[in-house]
Amino acid sequence: MSYEDTIRVADLKIRSSRFARVREETQIKDGQILEIAEFFHPRTQEIVDTLPAALGRWLLRTPWARGVVDRATRKGRIVKTTSIGGFLLLYALAKLKPLRRSSLRFASEQAALANWLNLVAATARADYPLAVQIARMRSLVKGYGETHERGQAKFGKLVVVVPRLLGRSNSGATLEGLIKAALADEGGQALDKAIADLGAANSAPRLSPLGERVRPKGAL
Repeated sequence: MSYEDTIRVADLKIRSSRFARVREETQIKDGQILEIAEFFHPRTQEIVDTLPAALGRWLLRTPWARGVVDRATRKGRIVKTTSIGGFLLLYALAKLKPLRRSSLRFASEQAALANWLNLVAATARADYPLAVQIARMRSLVKGYGETHERGQAKFGKLVVVVPRLLGRSNSGATLEGLIKAALADEGGQALDKAIADLGAANSAPRLSPLGERVRPKGAL
C-alpha cells in the first residue's frame, strides 16, 4: 500500500542504517574512508509527482512549462551522500515528507489503489481464487521512475485479462502463472508471450463429440 517517490528515496538514502549496511557489505575497516556516490536522473514526471496535485497537473498540460523542466532535467547528476553538501541536499528533500499527502503522486496512487481494491472485492464475490491472485499482482507496481512505469504497465495488462479468466476452473492458477511471467524480466517480454500463448490456447479449435471442429466460448 506504500509507494516510493523522490522524497522517500532521499529519506532512505541518508538513514544511518543504510550507511552501516554499506560499510558492512563493502567490509570497510577502521581508519578507511567510505564514500558513496549516488547517480540521480529525475525526469519531469518524478519532479511533477512531488509537487502539489493542482500545480503538477498544470505543469503536465502546459507545453512551455513542461519544456523548461524537460530541458533542466536532461542530464543526470552525481550526489555524494557522504559529503556535507550531498547529505544536506537529500536531507532537505527528505524533510518535505509532510507534503506528500498533497502531492500529485499521492493523488494518483490513491486512485489506483481504490480501483485495485474495488476489483479485488468485486471479483471475490464470484471467483475467490482469482481475487486472491489479483490482490497479489499489485506487488508488480513498485519503485519510482521507469521502474514504476514498467510495473504499472504489466499490472495494466493483467487487469485487462482478468475479466476473461473470471469463472474458469483454473482462473487463480492461470493468473498466478501470468504474474510469475511478469516478474521474469524487466521489459515484459515473458508476460506478453504468456498472454499471447494463453489466447492461442483458448482460441484453438477442438473436436466436438460429433467430430465437428468448434472453438471454446469466451476465447481470448
